[in-house]
Amino acid sequence: MRGRCRYRLFDLEAMPKAHRRAALALQLRQWSPFARSAAYVVWREGKAMAWVWDATALPGEASTGEIVPEPLWYAPPERDGARLLRCRDGVEAQYWLAGVLHASRWWPQAPAAAEWRAFQRDAAVPADAQTVDVSLQVPSLLDRPFAPNAVADSGSRDELIESLAYAAAALLLGWASVWYGAEHIKLQRAQAHVEKQAAGLNGASNRLAQARRRAIEAQTRLNDLDRLSPYPSQLTIYDAITQAMPAHLALTLTEWNYHTGKLKFSVLSPTEKLSSTDLVAAFGKNPIFSDVKVITDANPRAMGVQMNVEPRIAAAPTVHEGGA
Repeated sequence: MRGRCRYRLFDLEAMPKAHRRAALALQLRQWSPFARSAAYVVWREGKAMAWVWDATALPGEASTGEIVPEPLWYAPPERDGARLLRCRDGVEAQYWLAGVLHASRWWPQAPAAAEWRAFQRDAAVPADAQTVDVSLQVPSLLDRPFAPNAVADSGSRDELIESLAYAAAALLLGWASVWYGAEHIKLQRAQAHVEKQAAGLNGASNRLAQARRRAIEAQTRLNDLDRLSPYPSQLTIYDAITQAMPAHLALTLTEWNYHTGKLKFSVLSPTEKLSSTDLVAAFGKNPIFSDVKVITDANPRAMGVQMNVEPRIAAAPTVHEGGA
């Protein structure tokens, strides 16, 4: 059933061990493209290898016992590197590093040499370890999966509360630009409120003046942080991406990864087959984006997009005229 599931590696090493399972459950719900999904998870220290699939698409198989994705029936390689496996329903590319599956992609038939090279580049396989050989490995099936399913029951009230807390934390960490905008609005409101009180309450003038000064200092720090980056804020980038999406496709953003001028995201259409040419043309119209490329997906309604974000033009310094 490799063709029916999606794979992703989640790195949660920076999170306390006691909270990793709850955090993973939240991230799985956010990332999974299925309305109702099931998952198989294998932990390696603070990294979680996760396969998800549509729980409503396999009711008959689920009733006969636990569903195990096909890759779990093949032993991990003894050495690091990329490999191509002949599965029962297609071909899977894998990149293993230190016993962890860092990247995986499935095709219904053997990929072309260009697709194989593109997978290795996207998976960050070192240049000296990449190969042009597209020959397929046909591994033997294990007697049982190479690791048990570590998905834990998260239905208790305490775990539900913890999950909600981590949902808020994940949103704040994943969408820093939204946090910045919200803080900016709160600071503006706080400053306006303080100024209004200062005009009417003479007895509290000192406290109000201090509060106003703190609000201005916080606003100044936020402005300084924004000026330190040569690139537009993520809120600006996100708005430009959503404005450029073809409206008739009703696209949904399923993944978002931005770091220092490099943007990579995935989109999903509910009905339409996506055209790489149309997407490149749509996003390439905005001058803040350059080198727009698409990454095809086994699902014709899904596609990955990567591009560069152009730096902002720094404002010229203000010259003050007047006598000494």
